[in-house]
Amino acid sequence: MLQEQDPRKYERDMRLIAIKDAFVNAGQYISWTEVGMRTLSEDIVWSYSRLEQSQQWGNEDYEDIVLNVLKRIVARDSRNEFKLVEYALSKLPRPYMEDSPNHDRLEKIAGYLKVIRAIGADDLADDPHLADHVNRIEQTLFDDPEAAIGFCKDLVESALKTFLETSDDEPRRNNMSQLIKAARDKISQDPGNLEHDNDMLKTLSNFGQILISIATLRNKYGTGHGRGPSHEFELPQPYVVLAANSAISMAVFLRQMHDLKTAEPDGSFKAVDTPSEIDEGEDLPW
Repeated sequence: MLQEQDPRKYERDMRLIAIKDAFVNAGQYISWTEVGMRTLSEDIVWSYSRLEQSQQWGNEDYEDIVLNVLKRIVARDSRNEFKLVEYALSKLPRPYMEDSPNHDRLEKIAGYLKVIRAIGADDLADDPHLADHVNRIEQTLFDDPEAAIGFCKDLVESALKTFLETSDDEPRRNNMSQLIKAARDKISQDPGNLEHDNDMLKTLSNFGQILISIATLRNKYGTGHGRGPSHEFELPQPYVVLAANSAISMAVFLRQMHDLKTAEPDGSFKAVDTPSEIDEGEDLPW
């Protein structure tokens, strides 16, 4: 019986073939040593002893070798796909540089892969416990969107705990509903000299709803629950990207607000052990 084609895998394979074609068209302009250095994959490049020889002599097996090398580089880290596209675009010679289907295809792939990096996630690079979640989101965004949505919830939860300076040793004080409420209260009591800026206060009023929406997506579409055999992921890719963008933006905002220290560091803004309508282990009523 024929196995049903995974559309995400098919799209990924088609992108990889387009990148391979660009590398082949670029010919001698490609430096495989540089490719290895840019993608932290020098060992993969060096493991193909015929790669540079086939490139130099134009051997018939060069295309197959290139495709195998690129597959392994992307398999190591899916973010390498964007690096490979950028490199191919910089090396394509005429007539491929202007008004060619190959060039246009690469430009579309670059735009598609770049969207998640437009957020400013580098602002979280100094916080390993947050940056790790961002890395997981980026690595799974296109190939495993269910996992990416799950990591979005993990990211905002970690960002909330950082903002509130809570610890993990009292888990009942750290459910999402309490964390969101405590963070919203903390910001509303000292919004950073914005008491008279009604437009910004309206934006802040939606703060909690954005976080709740991310948790909603996780419960419905993410990997937080076991799924039955008939389950199919039906969320279009733009919505997955929107969830990732929202989660990263919220994490950056909370990290920066924490650094600004707009609230007094006393215990009044910490998550407290208040009666909850949510029993431990149940879903949040998002």
